[in-house]
Amino acid sequence: MYIIKKIFPVMAAILMLSATSYAMPNPMVMCPSILSCEKQAGFSALTMPPGVMCRLDECYVISDNIIDLRYTDSKGRKFNLRTAPLDPGSPDISGVYTDKWYEETVEGIEMHFAFIDTKSGAVYWNDGKFSYSITGKEVRQDDFKKFVSTMYKSVRR
Repeated sequence: MYIIKKIFPVMAAILMLSATSYAMPNPMVMCPSILSCEKQAGFSALTMPPGVMCRLDECYVISDNIIDLRYTDSKGRKFNLRTAPLDPGSPDISGVYTDKWYEETVEGIEMHFAFIDTKSGAVYWNDGKFSYSITGKEVRQDDFKKFVSTMYKSVRR
């Protein structure tokens, strides 16, 4: 019993140290601005168009090839906008994992929508060169679809 009491804490400490040395690196790198995200990723991001009153909360580059911008509007609704070079093998960059996706044509382009509940939605689409996704929290489905239409129009400009 004495040996167990002495050896157990040492073994636990060794296991804890070895576990931390094999941790996966975080693929999300926070950036101070949209411009710094674009510079690091090497392409332009989908951003809020002029006239949409939102505060930029955080900017990330994920795995050096996805720009993730996080906004909050004056009503407290949260929006994530992601942009990445198109990978035909995995066009969904939303980070939303559900089997409830459905297709809908918006502004003449095929988009994939999912509504997790009455106030959370996601959409992704691509334009042949890039993939885009938007997620929204605390936003009604019809308002989310209007927002997506506005965002898509801003991409086409």
